[in-house]
Amino acid sequence: FPYTTLFRSLLVLSTWLADHPESDLCSQALALRVELMSHIESERRACTGSPLPPKWEVKRRVLADPVLAVYMQDYALSQGITREAVLAEAREYIEEIQSVYRVGVVRYFCRVVDYLFDKFLDGIEVDREGIRFLAECDNRSRIVIVCDHKSYADSLLIGYVMFRCGMVPPQQAAGQNMDFWPMGWLLRHSGAFYIRRSFMGETLYKEVFCAYVRYL
Repeated sequence: FPYTTLFRSLLVLSTWLADHPESDLCSQALALRVELMSHIESERRACTGSPLPPKWEVKRRVLADPVLAVYMQDYALSQGITREAVLAEAREYIEEIQSVYRVGVVRYFCRVVDYLFDKFLDGIEVDREGIRFLAECDNRSRIVIVCDHKSYADSLLIGYVMFRCGMVPPQQAAGQNMDFWPMGWLLRHSGAFYIRRSFMGETLYKEVFCAYVRYL
């Protein structure tokens, strides 16, 4: 990446030792090793993202959501249908919603955006302090970024700049109207998950969507 923000946190040994007065040197060394491994792992995840489970595993985890499981049982009873029918409907909703992030697609997408920006823009002004803030928060926090939608390019620019700064683009909510070929395929494999514009009358869909967000 042309810009990098890999060094996000600093462990000061003297401060750490003062906060961890273990009884013997071996215990201190073991605790320090655990702390260092934790820092290294959080740095790795900040740069590469969390492990990417296969689609079937995502479905399994979402369907295992306890709130959703209770609702599906009540929904089956209220509608007079079998549990298997409700599960099949829920699986279809997850298929409709879920993102399928692939780093290779994001790299290709960024090359296309590079070309478009070179053609139509003079440059991009990046808030370096904002990027540094994201980098420092990203180790141990969950972050929600809300676009003000001055243009449809807002979310694209955020993901693009984060990727070019050595961070994983965020999972992004996209309107169902954007799910058309080839844009829908590109967005889904770049971290977009899809949301219907209205939940009116779609109670099971709403619960599945909420379970998917909790999974994320």
